[in-house]
Amino acid sequence: MKEFKEQFGYQLSNFDDMDIKGYANLYQKDIGKDVSMIEQGLKQLSITETEVLLPEQINKKLLGVLNMNEVNQSSNTWVGTLTKQLVSSENNFNIQELPTARKEVFKELLVNRELLQTLRDVITITDDEHVESIPALTYIKDKLATNGIELSLNGSSKYFDRREGHIYTEVSDSVVHGSDRTLDDLLKEIFINECVSYETTLLLDKNNASGLIDKDNQDLSLYNQGIKEVSNTSMYDGIKQAIKDIPQTFRRSVSIVMNTDHHDKLIKELAQVGLGALAYDLTKLFNVSHVVVTDDAQDIFVGDFGHAIYAKYEPIMYNKKKQALKGVYQFALNYVFDIKIVPELLRIVKVK
Repeated sequence: MKEFKEQFGYQLSNFDDMDIKGYANLYQKDIGKDVSMIEQGLKQLSITETEVLLPEQINKKLLGVLNMNEVNQSSNTWVGTLTKQLVSSENNFNIQELPTARKEVFKELLVNRELLQTLRDVITITDDEHVESIPALTYIKDKLATNGIELSLNGSSKYFDRREGHIYTEVSDSVVHGSDRTLDDLLKEIFINECVSYETTLLLDKNNASGLIDKDNQDLSLYNQGIKEVSNTSMYDGIKQAIKDIPQTFRRSVSIVMNTDHHDKLIKELAQVGLGALAYDLTKLFNVSHVVVTDDAQDIFVGDFGHAIYAKYEPIMYNKKKQALKGVYQFALNYVFDIKIVPELLRIVKVK
């Protein structure tokens, strides 16, 4: 670990993760804030501060940033500040060539977990380069082996592939030049929602019914993993049966994924068998971690999604173009990704 050295001035735009940690610890007493808060503030400032600044200047700016964050805690991604910079720049750029903090902002657009009632809420997002280096997979492999089950993964068992993803949108210039809050909402709505939506479609789409999946990514569908099906005439009993069929070690982390029709039918069924009073809390009824209701689901899935699905994202290229005659800006974010699936930890519930 390199040592952070005290200097007369600092250029924040050149700070990497270790510089940010070093500065936060060195000047924590002067700033009077928690180290983790200072680190987040430094990441935000490193996006825009390109000049060499005295520590006193940096600390004053930090306090301004941190106090503003306390006022508006709904934004935790530094996206609005970044957007202002992107809009004012006429250049497209390779994200991989940016300083660490700026790359992290783009990555936040792809790995964000703010969207509830999506698979993103229950799967694992990883930074590991090698699939086999994920600590949990060694644990899973050993635990499955004790049950006589051999772990299998889709695609290569050693590496995350580099599949191409692309998000494109047009935005009116009046919105682009609005407030940071408007821009922050805009990027969250577009980039984050589009990424999570495509991720969900890839995993839950059956036979490419949406028509949105290219042939190179159709292997990511949960329907192409050989996931075991559990059949029952009762939805309630079928879900209970599927949970019991999951290897015991992983039952305490089970989640249920279903669509709105499944949810409504389950509530009616519970009422008919005298369990209607428990329908308001399905997580307690089934003793599971999460119940995700998404209309992307065509069947009911049960399993330990956190140990069963691993997604990796890396932003690559940002492009912006102004169409003056149309009064719009065109934004595009290119990224690479892959998803690895352990089918042994998932079940599909079929109601006869």
